Amino acid sequence: MLRGCTQVFNKKLRDIINSYEPEYIIMHDSWITRVCYAIGGNVVIDQNTYIKYRQHANNVVGYKDDGIKKLKKQFKIAFKEKTNMRIKIATELKKGYEKLLTENATETINNLIKYTKSIKSKMWLLFNKNFRTNNFKINVKMIIAIILNKF
Repeated sequence: MLRGCTQVFNKKLRDIINSYEPEYIIMHDSWITRVCYAIGGNVVIDQNTYIKYRQHANNVVGYKDDGIKKLKKQFKIAFKEKTNMRIKIATELKKGYEKLLTENATETINNLIKYTKSIKSKMWLLFNKNFRTNNFKINVKMIIAIILNKF
């Protein structure tokens, strides 16, 4: 999922986004991108930089740890978290925009919502090529997370 701190979108997407106030949201920029994809909108990635981005050790997001420290942090978050972030996001998308969702988005959202309770949905996520990246390590982490109901 690509997102960023600078986004440009048209009035139609703005009106759709403003038509529903989600109870659960992590980052506003990723929410806007998810809504756009889910309703069949076009996302254009501009490779140009328009602002300077700075990071420091106290950033809430964005700060990158390396090696063992990063891995320990990821496992701590994964196993401490009692609620599933992706299920909550999928539920919010369905609740707020169900009539506008594409057929593909509806299928994806329904499988995300049910995957912890449905073997069929879990298998759908495990074998769906849309949930793969070009990064082997990320794919392995994702598969493990799905199997352990932590995706």
